[in-house]
Amino acid sequence: MDKITDIILGEMQNDLFARKNLVRINMEKAYKNTDFKKADIAYREALLSNMTSKNEESQKKLDNAQKKRAACAKKAGIDLESLEVKYNCSLCKDKGIKKDGSLCKCVLQKIKNYKIKENKKQGFDFTFEMNKIASMKVKQSAALSKIYKHMEGFCKRFPETDFLNYLIVGGVGVGKSCLLSAVANEMLKKGRSVNFTTAFSMNKAFLDYHLSSGIRSLSPFTEPELLIIDDLGSEQIFKNVTVEYLFCILDDRIRNKKHTIVSSNLNFSMLEERYTQRITSRLSAKENSCLLNIDGDDLRTK
Repeated sequence: MDKITDIILGEMQNDLFARKNLVRINMEKAYKNTDFKKADIAYREALLSNMTSKNEESQKKLDNAQKKRAACAKKAGIDLESLEVKYNCSLCKDKGIKKDGSLCKCVLQKIKNYKIKENKKQGFDFTFEMNKIASMKVKQSAALSKIYKHMEGFCKRFPETDFLNYLIVGGVGVGKSCLLSAVANEMLKKGRSVNFTTAFSMNKAFLDYHLSSGIRSLSPFTEPELLIIDDLGSEQIFKNVTVEYLFCILDDRIRNKKHTIVSSNLNFSMLEERYTQRITSRLSAKENSCLLNIDGDDLRTK
């Protein structure tokens, strides 16, 4: 399991423990009333008996026990709801794991919400609905509008897309990061696993992994259905680390038919010079890759 899943399962476990502990405390207080204690034990015994051998007699006994328990609780001022654990998810009882060992849908939803929230914290909160490029009087309006439409189609058809990899190049501020943010958020809404990272953050993870200083696996870059790397070329090149690990990640994803989108301020020849032809060939192979060039004005000044 990845770090985010571990965090979410840990939070769910702590929350469930706290609720169960509160019920235990409430039960201890309620059992100080001997009449209620006796009625509650009788009710729970009748409930168990009815579950194991359900018949007319056991159901009648349960109904009587339940009425007596309710009467004792009312007389003693005891809230019966406070004596039962309330589960947020009826499927997994808030454990997060189903009986077959797979993650419950409640956890998958929490993972999606967590990633969308993290995207917003990092400034990656742009969505397709927020796109106004068609109405802006800038050089790239028409071309970028077509690219937005194409990438919306990519999200709708995923994973049955026209291309496995996308390399999006263009100058500073032409709209690459907003486009990638829109793709990432749309994919997360659809419940797809996405890692949206900057080249700087990914490169730091490579170095930590290489030096064995905390990062034990490169799975955050190999496992997601979609990996989005923003601003490739802005990071420092670490010898025997940056190019080597980037190649391994890209090669692994292609072999496993996983989608990757990369943006860069550098043109293709500059990328090839910086990362070698082995890297650019993985990003531009005609059989599974698409190169998109955005030429235009700096939108941040508009």
